[in-house]
Amino acid sequence: MTLRMRKPGALWPALALGMTLAGCGGGGPPGVWVDPNATPASSPTPASPAPTTAVPDQYLPALASANTDTAVSLLGVNPLAAATPGLNAALTDANGGPTTIYSDPAYTGTSAVHTTAAYGFDAGARSYTYQGETRAYYVSGGRIYRASLVGSESRTPVQLSYVSNACFVEHHYQGNAAATDNWVGVYTWGADGKCSTMADASFVMVRDNATSSTAPTYFPSGTNHAEIVTDENGKALGFVVLISGALRFYNWSMSLIGDVANGAGGFWHFGWIGELGGQKTAYLLVNGSPTSVRALTYTAGGATLSPSLYSFSGIHPTSVPGIGGWDAAWFADGNKLLRLTGTSAATTAATLASGGSITALGGTTNFIVLRFVAADGTVSVWSVPRAGGGAVRLDIPWTAANGHTAPLALDAAGDTIVFTRALGSGLVDIAAIDADGSNARTLVAGVVPVGSVRPASASPLDTPVDSTGYGVNARSRAPGQPEAAPLGGQLASVLYCVPASGRGDCAGGTLTQYDITGGTLTTLGTIPAVTDGSTLRAWADATSARPFTVAVLRSGSASTLRDVYVATAGSAGSLATVARH
Repeated sequence: MTLRMRKPGALWPALALGMTLAGCGGGGPPGVWVDPNATPASSPTPASPAPTTAVPDQYLPALASANTDTAVSLLGVNPLAAATPGLNAALTDANGGPTTIYSDPAYTGTSAVHTTAAYGFDAGARSYTYQGETRAYYVSGGRIYRASLVGSESRTPVQLSYVSNACFVEHHYQGNAAATDNWVGVYTWGADGKCSTMADASFVMVRDNATSSTAPTYFPSGTNHAEIVTDENGKALGFVVLISGALRFYNWSMSLIGDVANGAGGFWHFGWIGELGGQKTAYLLVNGSPTSVRALTYTAGGATLSPSLYSFSGIHPTSVPGIGGWDAAWFADGNKLLRLTGTSAATTAATLASGGSITALGGTTNFIVLRFVAADGTVSVWSVPRAGGGAVRLDIPWTAANGHTAPLALDAAGDTIVFTRALGSGLVDIAAIDADGSNARTLVAGVVPVGSVRPASASPLDTPVDSTGYGVNARSRAPGQPEAAPLGGQLASVLYCVPASGRGDCAGGTLTQYDITGGTLTTLGTIPAVTDGSTLRAWADATSARPFTVAVLRSGSASTLRDVYVATAGSAGSLATVARH
């Protein structure tokens, strides 16, 4: 069984942070959120923070090293603490030591902790306002926990269900824009007691209002795939599930509403392409004879599958590049970019060179941006106007022209595409080009990239294309909004380190914020230097004018440690230490 991983607030992917994570099945007992001035007994002792004057709306979640390289502890950082905060809130075990959070090493692409984010949502303005992370979900000692990140709520984690053989949180489904009603999907080990052998593993669902005595929920026997559908206000209406060749519709409480009309076609799989915002319409890739694209229209009371809007010739892909939109959705078949509106047949928007394939889609305000791999393996980036027009190849270096590495990501600020260009020194330039192909320029030269800053309010349709790099945070899409791309929303600023003399990392470097539109620079602070020969890599994803955490991976010959800092976007000199090991 497969489920689409929609993770509005999934943080800390293991590969990105370079974690070496231990196998599950161990770990300490459940933890508690300690008082703001407390420090876990087995953690380094930081400077004592000054008392806070108010309870913050949200703590800032972060992962820091515990006592070993193979375990991490979850911190909740109080953003209203004094200039040098300590461990303002830490998840500890019953003995006061850090609770270790594990993920199986065979599945390092999974996140050790998932969070949900609250949004204010304006369908009329086609925009959302990010309001902060609200809840964290994780597995420790084989049990599933929810911890609140809201300052006014209890800091005691809640055990969700009586499951005691959990491996890791695979993903979660967010139930509303306020992130107060969610389902958590977790893999559990089987008879051999090992998470590394998935053949006998099970997938269970627990709702976040469960208690330690609640039974887990299972999708019906024979389930192949499931998706959630949401209304125009971000409220989840239920699940569309493929069971034994037919689509069925379940409500948010997992009770059967009924069969999807026209959905019994002997299908063997289906995948998600995108949604039309506010129209209760989603486009599905349906595998059958033939494999086709179809529209799913739905209300709280039922759902209907359209006839084929596009059929694939002689092939049966189980996924294709695709994004949603307010007025249209887009997908690719080989070298063709196609457009979907309503329940009409798909139309061809652009055709690139024969023999090549479009491998990723994204978008800016007025353009669809795509990555194209030619028959000879050459990679290029193109844009196509949303309103119609020819494809334009963008002057974005790739492969050999980029030091034999791809740009870390393509991100969008309005119709400006921002990317990185590798240098022979190991540093990068941060560069930009307008989506119509004009005005290529270098924004910042010779730096170490750290992350991105999102505007507090933005359209979820202004999205980047490609994979890890600037913009890696799926939370920037409000629930119920069109699927826009694999990555988040508009870009306001980029974060990077100006390296110390002779270094190619962030040790002793200056954490700096560059505003894409205005070109202003803000010096947030200096990351401490190291004397043990280790190197420092930093990651952050922030929202304008809000506090955020900076994760710093300190790697050397002897150990790998994870330090945590906090800063406020746009506030000079705001960088402060939370946990340094």
